[in-house]
Amino acid sequence: MLLAFCAILTAAAACGGGGGDKKQSVPIEEMVAIYATTLCSIVDTCNGPAPVDFVGLSLSGSCAEEIQRTLEDSWLPLAKDAIARAAVIYHGDKVRECEAAMRSASCASLSNARIAVCEEIFEGTVDPGGACTLSDECKGENFCKVTGTCPGACTAAGREGAACDGGDEACAAGFVCDDDRCVAPVALDGACEEDGAPCADGTRCVGADPSTGTAGTCKEYASLFTAAPGETCNPQQGLYCREGSYCAVTSYSAGKPGYSCVGASPAGGSCKLAVPSACPAGTVCDVTFAQIARGDYDGTCAALPGEGAACVQYLVFKACGEGLSCVDDVCVRKARLEGACTDDDGCYSGNCASGACATKDPCT
Repeated sequence: MLLAFCAILTAAAACGGGGGDKKQSVPIEEMVAIYATTLCSIVDTCNGPAPVDFVGLSLSGSCAEEIQRTLEDSWLPLAKDAIARAAVIYHGDKVRECEAAMRSASCASLSNARIAVCEEIFEGTVDPGGACTLSDECKGENFCKVTGTCPGACTAAGREGAACDGGDEACAAGFVCDDDRCVAPVALDGACEEDGAPCADGTRCVGADPSTGTAGTCKEYASLFTAAPGETCNPQQGLYCREGSYCAVTSYSAGKPGYSCVGASPAGGSCKLAVPSACPAGTVCDVTFAQIARGDYDGTCAALPGEGAACVQYLVFKACGEGLSCVDDVCVRKARLEGACTDDDGCYSGNCASGACATKDPCT
C-alpha cells in the first residue's frame, strides 16, 4: 500500500518483475529498490523529459537512487516497526504481480489509482476508528488521520470535495488532493482550467486561458513534443520540441518572451533559457532572475557547483552537482541515517535531530 509515502510521491506501491508458477516472497528491502526503479520508469514514460527537468531530479542525480534512499531512511524503518507490532502484515509474494500490473497500467497506475494487487502487499490490521501511527496500519480504504499528537485514528478516505490536508492518502482511490480538497483528475481529452482540477498523470492542460475564460483540453505529454527545430514552441501552452531540440526563449517583445526550438548547447558555450535545459549533463544555463526581469534570457552552460560550493539558481530551484543538495545555499552530500547534518534538507530521511539524520516521527 505504501500510503505513508504516496502522499509525497503521489503513486501507489510498485515492485519488481518475475515469473514462475510458485510465487516467491520478495524481502521488503528489495521491494523498496524495485519500487523506486519502476516508479521512475513510469513517470519518465508518462510525463516526458520536461517535467522531470522542472522538478530538478535531473540536476541532483538518479531519480531511482533518490527515491530509494529516501524511502529506506524515512518510510522503511516505520514500516518494519509496524510489521513487528503486527499492525501491518507484509505479503512479499504479491510484489512481482504488482509490478506487472503497474507496468501494464502505466500512466493509469498514477493519480492515486491504488491497483488492487498492490494494495494487498501491505495488509493493515487496525479497524476503522482504531489507533494508528501509519496509514498502512489501517484496514481497507482508510488512512491514519493524526490531529496534533499520536495516536491517530483510522479514518475513511475522502471522495470529491472532502478535506485532504494529509495529501493523496486522505483521498479515496481515483481522487487526488488538490488545494486541500479531494478531486477527480480530468481524464484525457477532457476540458480543463488552469485553476481547476488537475489533468490525470501523463497529461497536461493545453490551451486554457484564464484571462478570456477559455477552457483547455487534457492532452498526453507524448503528443506535445511535436515542434521541429526552428519552429515555434511554448512550454506554458504545452507545445514542446521534438527529441534532440529544446524550447528556448529566443525573443522578447512587449514584455513577453517568444519561444522556438533550438539545438543543444556545449559545456562552457552560450545558451538560452530552455525547457528542458539545452545544456549537457553536469551543467546549467546560468540565467539569473535579474536577467529575466529585464528580458535577457542568454547565459552560459556553466558547470554545476561541487560539494561545499555555493548553490546556483536554476529557474525556481537551487542547483548543485550530481548527488548533491542545496542546504542553506551550500551544496552538500545528503547523509544517510546517523550521518552528521545541520538541516533537515541534508538528510535522505528529511529529519536532522541533534546533529544526526534520523527517521522522522510520523506524529510530528
